[in-house]
Amino acid sequence: MNEQQARTVLLAKAIESAPQRATWASGALQRAASEAALAAAPRPASDARSREWAERFLHLRAQWLLDQVSQQHPGVHWLRGSAASWGWLGTAWPLLALVAGWLGENVFSPGHIHLLSPALVAVLAWNWGLMLWLLLRRLLSLRHWGRPPALRPEPHAPRRWPHLPWPDAWGKALWGVSQGLQRDWRRVAGPCLSARWLSRLHDGAAWLALGLIASLAWKGLYGQYRVGWESAWVDAPLMHQLVNGLASLVNSAPFSANTINSLQGWATASAPEVGTAWFWLVAKLLLLTVVLPRWLLARLAAWRARRLSQHLRLDLTEPYYVALLATFGGHPTPLQVWPYSYTLDAAQQSRLAAAAQALHGAAATVALMPHTPYGQLPPASHATPAPGHPTADQPHPVALFSLAATPEAEAHGQFVQHLAHHHRGTLALWVDRSALARKLGASPRLAEREALWRAFAAQHGVDMHLIDLDA
Repeated sequence: MNEQQARTVLLAKAIESAPQRATWASGALQRAASEAALAAAPRPASDARSREWAERFLHLRAQWLLDQVSQQHPGVHWLRGSAASWGWLGTAWPLLALVAGWLGENVFSPGHIHLLSPALVAVLAWNWGLMLWLLLRRLLSLRHWGRPPALRPEPHAPRRWPHLPWPDAWGKALWGVSQGLQRDWRRVAGPCLSARWLSRLHDGAAWLALGLIASLAWKGLYGQYRVGWESAWVDAPLMHQLVNGLASLVNSAPFSANTINSLQGWATASAPEVGTAWFWLVAKLLLLTVVLPRWLLARLAAWRARRLSQHLRLDLTEPYYVALLATFGGHPTPLQVWPYSYTLDAAQQSRLAAAAQALHGAAATVALMPHTPYGQLPPASHATPAPGHPTADQPHPVALFSLAATPEAEAHGQFVQHLAHHHRGTLALWVDRSALARKLGASPRLAEREALWRAFAAQHGVDMHLIDLDA
């Protein structure tokens, strides 16, 4: 799935996953979108192309849905094109970097050439330090080559964005949808976006160095070079070694000690020959050690960004996709529900199956596992090792808690970590709010307890859903 297709699907997901008061697509419109997409992309008979079909189905469905929603909500047009709205930066960025390099040299050394120019020292130190860091990081990564990467849960905690004054015509609904879209977009397209920004940073560094060279050339084009240097910490012998060390890097003619001494303290009013030699030394130094390496790194990062943008992968184990695919021709979703310090009667078990179908589609099935007492973990006989990736018929684990309990890291946290480690599939967390809601009603304490469980789920990197087994 390419970048545009993935963003279309994620925008439709954000619209349908928004709070009910901000949902723009009615249930009838959502079902019509699914049926239209299914008619345009019938499910293949072979399961070998199931993912290819799933991605095409989701894209066609999202496209149809957004076309309908955008007729009533113009803000959808802005969200669909917001990723491309930053395209101007690719054109303006080199020019801004070129001007910054030009101004940097002229601000610190106006009208003359300082052998210890702060702009030149900063550019060389930053770029050489970065190259050394990249080299060391590559060498360290080779030490771990061939080892399996460490698995760490991906946090799903929403990032808090500053409040923006949206126009009243869009309202809070657009803000909520935009938040959901950006959160999913960073998770799906994160490597692609990082490679793209890295390419721009490398390009900017190369153009900044070119701006510095252009500034030095401009000084010699419309006047004689005035060259000199002064420093409280660098004496003439050390300065002579530094200058000739730089000259040796690019195979330039060395400077004599008498020349360096004569330039100290700006004793010589003008030194056009020395200035010309210094200009070519700096130009070769920046071109060979800054511009060329940064340009190559920028091209490599841009190539990686283009490759990644054509192969974005959605996590089809998320409940939103699972419910759509299971309801409209996909594989049924088997769920393995593990209640913790909580027992369900027959009526609650039937409502649990209804809640599962509401979250994962009409084809979802529920296997209720034995109750786990407080402070304990499921027996080893019920645990299934989790190497590799989940298959289509592999049950998805679900940790079931009661909202009446307060989440504890030592008890509930260990239970969640145990399920995530010993079972395949994406772990989900369901919290039954019925008992506490019946007891507290509309009390603020109910919202506070729900917020505690949401923070607990975000801390462990799992999706949480509130269910009501008394409804």
